[in-house]
Amino acid sequence: MIFDVLVPKVGVVCALLMFLGGCAVHPETYLREGLENRGIVVVAVFPFDNGTAFADASPVVTAAFVSGLMACGGYEVEHYGNVKTFLLDRRILARKGTDMETLVRMRRSLGVDAVLFGRVEDYGDAGGVGWDAVPTVAVSVRLVDARTGEILFMAQHQRHGDDYAVALDIGRVRTSGELARRMATEVVAQLPHGVAQ
Repeated sequence: MIFDVLVPKVGVVCALLMFLGGCAVHPETYLREGLENRGIVVVAVFPFDNGTAFADASPVVTAAFVSGLMACGGYEVEHYGNVKTFLLDRRILARKGTDMETLVRMRRSLGVDAVLFGRVEDYGDAGGVGWDAVPTVAVSVRLVDARTGEILFMAQHQRHGDDYAVALDIGRVRTSGELARRMATEVVAQLPHGVAQ
């Protein structure tokens, strides 16, 4: 008799925990009005500036955003090797940012409509050791129109691996690289879909 009362209540509590654990923390964003009408088709991704002590943070997060943009289907993404070659040939340091002249040259040389810049603010473990380590990643990004220099989109996003856990560590992200990939997908999802059409 006690089980008839207790089992439904435990089921409701478990369902509530799974729902609350799966609630996403969305990136803080700014989106310029009318972005979908600007004809942004080809996007280049600059190497992300690394504000952390982890040397691999920039290439991992940059690759995550290149992949995220490609997967969204709303943009053609300039091959990252072409972007790196452009920067090396002109001796441009990605961490120093860029000016309008560089954007114009990049547009002429690579045919890009916009450039995504970013900075890795935090990358690594928030605590724990081994299997109990909780990765953390924080990024800020901005999409700049290569024709006008206007900022079209900005986002700041921070997540911990256990943000995705629903119950009993199910769904928990265990590596910073996987966390960066998921975060890139969440940030890119804030851009208008079908911009390239």
